[in-house]
Amino acid sequence: MPLREVCVGDQPATRLILNDRIDAAVAAFLLISVIVILVASAHEWFVVLNGPKIARTTEIPFEETTQAA
Repeated sequence: MPLREVCVGDQPATRLILNDRIDAAVAAFLLISVIVILVASAHEWFVVLNGPKIARTTEIPFEETTQAA
């Protein structure tokens, strides 16, 4: 029996296979993105802690205001 004629529930199997491949591609992209961010962060912290680079922050100091939230 050809694959395009096989049905699982009310959807053809080829459509389910395509959806699974798209899901796998999106998951792989997100996983690789997280790994790249973690490696870049670890490298930056290693350089700051062991090297000549100075840790700098771009945060603005807290200033209390009288505006209601």
